[in-house]
Amino acid sequence: MTQNSGHITAKKLTGTPRKSKNFGEGRICSNENCKQIMSKYNHNKFCYVHAPAKIPRTRGQILR
Repeated sequence: MTQNSGHITAKKLTGTPRKSKNFGEGRICSNENCKQIMSKYNHNKFCYVHAPAKIPRTRGQILR
């Protein structure tokens, strides 16, 4: 942005958007009893049902 005599102007963004990461098609959940086909955009090894639980950190303390 530049400022000229009380007016503010901006430049247009140019360029191409970044490509989405691709983790391969046809992957199956790593749980031996699950046949769920994973999305090529999902980086996890397990589907949502079999993914290990993630415990969030709250204000710097680990909840147990």
